[in-house]
Amino acid sequence: MATYKMEDMDLIVHIRGGGSFYRLTDIVTNISWSGSIKSPYRELNFEFIQAVNDEKVKSIGLSANSTCCFYVGGKEIFRGNIIEVEKASSNNGIRVTAYDIGYVLHRDEVSYNFVNKSASEIAKTVFAGKDGQMNLPVGKIAKGDSKITKMFIGVSRYDAIMTAYTEHAKISKKKYMIDVDIDKFNIIEKGEVKLKILFNEKQNVEYSSYKESVANVVNRVLVVDEQGNKLQVKTNKEFRKLYHTVSKVIEQKKDGKAEDIDAAFHGLDRTCDLHGYGDITCKSGYKVQIKDSHTGLIGDFYIDKDKHSWIGGKYSIDLELNFDNIMDEKSAGKDESKASSSEGKALDWGHGITADMINKLLKGPLAGKGDLFIKYGNMYKVNPMMVALVARMECGEKFDSNLAVNHFNFFGIKDPDKNIKKYKSFGSYSSVEEGIRRGFHFIGISHVNKKGRKFDQIISTWAPVSDGNDTSGYIRQVKSWYKQHTGKDWSDSNLGTGVTSDEEANSRLVSDGYSGSGGSGGNDRQRKILQVAESMVGKGRYTWGGKSIYNSDCSGFVYACHKAAGITIGGSTSAQLHNGKKIPSLAQALPGDLIITQSSASGSGRHVMLYIGNGMVIHNGGPEGSPITKTRVRRGSWTEIRRCW
Repeated sequence: MATYKMEDMDLIVHIRGGGSFYRLTDIVTNISWSGSIKSPYRELNFEFIQAVNDEKVKSIGLSANSTCCFYVGGKEIFRGNIIEVEKASSNNGIRVTAYDIGYVLHRDEVSYNFVNKSASEIAKTVFAGKDGQMNLPVGKIAKGDSKITKMFIGVSRYDAIMTAYTEHAKISKKKYMIDVDIDKFNIIEKGEVKLKILFNEKQNVEYSSYKESVANVVNRVLVVDEQGNKLQVKTNKEFRKLYHTVSKVIEQKKDGKAEDIDAAFHGLDRTCDLHGYGDITCKSGYKVQIKDSHTGLIGDFYIDKDKHSWIGGKYSIDLELNFDNIMDEKSAGKDESKASSSEGKALDWGHGITADMINKLLKGPLAGKGDLFIKYGNMYKVNPMMVALVARMECGEKFDSNLAVNHFNFFGIKDPDKNIKKYKSFGSYSSVEEGIRRGFHFIGISHVNKKGRKFDQIISTWAPVSDGNDTSGYIRQVKSWYKQHTGKDWSDSNLGTGVTSDEEANSRLVSDGYSGSGGSGGNDRQRKILQVAESMVGKGRYTWGGKSIYNSDCSGFVYACHKAAGITIGGSTSAQLHNGKKIPSLAQALPGDLIITQSSASGSGRHVMLYIGNGMVIHNGGPEGSPITKTRVRRGSWTEIRRCW
């Protein structure tokens, strides 16, 4: 326990713009220094009285954004900027509020699209800032290796970092917080530090209080799919005894996983307040030991909030304590990520590569075509940087080989397709984009998906020793370039899974750049329609007249897909014939459009399908009880195409 005196302290202010430093210790009447686990910054408040004839104080010219430092026992415990200066005429008092550098983290907003990045990588990137943001100095960052995909737009730097660590905490089962150490930021495992100080009712506790609350109880968890259909229900019997049934609903993610159900339950909240005499080591996020028989507070407790005060030369401390180790959980940003593309975009599978990264190596006919590598890397689920580096090896540094410049063959492909024009035995392609796509086609389908080859095995087949190639040198060079351009060592876990066919690759393509008749949200609605439809292939059953996603007929299925995207269309083919905007031909159709055609198998004489691109549709075509399927477009004697997104 410390007994700090005013002479143990120093409060120094540096006036904005003037360059002068002032020591205010002798004139302040009170000082408080405080923090919370729910705030990235600590706060310093101090007051002093300015006598009317006190010319010395008048000359200081204390103003907002001046800097101040606070020392206790010769140790600097606070450095920050004055945010507010409040003057009162009633007693000539001046009250000053200052925040440390953590306030920048709290206020400054960011725009990032993180794909398959670890929590610690996200934190380092956000601390560093971009586009003229302040580079915030970093000390220690707690391990956070869980991979996360999040888009943060207009989110504070603090919320972005804590969202990443909230996701990581679900896996690590630990708690985290941001701690400012004067001029640098640390991310620490909350509650790991146990202070040596003991708060004892007979020595340093003036008073304490204890509170129990069931205000936040959750004793039932419901897991649903994207359409709100029940998948699982779990009840906590012990928490059910605390209060009436209070439910939390969790949506199952696209990968079939839901967040930890047990973690969603919430029981009795127990908190306590303490006023006494501690020392400046007692900060939020740490653990302290208490012995107070009156309130029954005996054992280790976690500090949620702390306030240290010096009033009239007397030091005291106020603590808000918790029986449980909690963190400031955040859920900012969007789970969907966006990838660059020329004519469309494919759903990103998490490779972490950007078009800008690839464009730094592309030259010649491929210069500036990084967006196409991203597009086809996402469609064929193959690492686009790896494929670009294979092109670099095949074409040379300037990408100016004869095959590349004159035939758009960037991979040395001896194409077996009889419909492809040939130069000798090599494929001669009609455009840069076709040449890029053929490379992804062969690597993604033949090598990765069908034959399950790893990178070394792919290159050993692609550039075999039997053809006079230095295969091992080829492999070493590509891996070296990969680290140079991505900052990471190559790992086959980054290769991707490939796809089974061009049709599967096409199904991953989502049109970009169309707003639709309904306004600026068209792309998002279109994407949602396709995601829901894809998720139902092989599921559900044909039920004549049904309109739920799992029990529907052809018109009910497309009705449910649009409803999930927030779009209301008719529930029958006769109504859908007039919904949305007419599209003149199949050649102008985009994924998400309705194709309504003549059908002798239907009682109405009509059948509706959801177009997904490249001549493919998803539909509920019967007979009774059959699942939803993906197939090629089938057209009757007439066809109507409508766009409703």
